[in-house]
Amino acid sequence: MTEIILDTITPFAEYDSKIYSYKISCILNNGRRITIIDEVPFDLTNQKNKKIKALLASYSFEINAINYDSIFLGEIKFDNILGKYIFKNDEIEVLLINDFVVPKSISVNQRIHCCFDEIILKEINSKTT
Repeated sequence: MTEIILDTITPFAEYDSKIYSYKISCILNNGRRITIIDEVPFDLTNQKNKKIKALLASYSFEINAINYDSIFLGEIKFDNILGKYIFKNDEIEVLLINDFVVPKSISVNQRIHCCFDEIILKEINSKTT
């Protein structure tokens, strides 16, 4: 799980006064700001400006792309407990949801520049600080 501080929470997808997802600006431990999408949606109104642990995920990514705001240097690792691949570095962990997202040409445990199209909030830890 990744520790994040929730900065701003705004509706992202809304229809007939019902909110289906939120766009969240958050801050990582090193002060870097990223934007994630809360598709569940969780009730995070009481968590603003608090640190939470979150499971972040993505359906797709690109290697060494230049047209992205959030580029991370890290490694793709296989998580035996989840049975899924995870992109991981010192500041963020992102679950790669679809198995086909890891092309055969990408080596696991090799440092790469990874760019995510969209980072999604999948789960939050019930313990917040």
